[in-house]
Amino acid sequence: MNVCSFTDRKQPIMKKIVFLFFAIALFSCDKMNSKKQFFGEWQVLKKEQLNADNTWIDITEECDKDDSESYRNMGDWYFFPGDVKCTESDLPSKGKWNYDADNKRLVYANSTNINVAEATVVSIDGDGMILDMNSAGVTNTTRITYKKAK
Repeated sequence: MNVCSFTDRKQPIMKKIVFLFFAIALFSCDKMNSKKQFFGEWQVLKKEQLNADNTWIDITEECDKDDSESYRNMGDWYFFPGDVKCTESDLPSKGKWNYDADNKRLVYANSTNINVAEATVVSIDGDGMILDMNSAGVTNTTRITYKKAK
């Protein structure tokens, strides 16, 4: 066996292993960072309703404008109704959340881990977020625009 030919065959295999390691690390970081962009508190700016003619109309009430939601890194989600309540039943609540990056979808669960709502992420950046809410089997009929509060 020629030592040179053994070393020559070993080198491409090592390059493939190193490349595979970096590809897995890059993919894992991308998934992690995509969830991390939600962390923090988001204040409601606007709520819109989808009309039958496929246009959005503003349905924001004054009581909505001081509401906020908080997404924490351990999957905890909090809703804070603010000082101006829309109804007497507007109370702080909490649940779980998860981000499905492949489908650009947020999934919300109650305290018993039953999925109660989903949202399609229309856009998100460091300053703002727009979600199309899906609940009770009705898809994308309410759009909520948020600004990053904290």
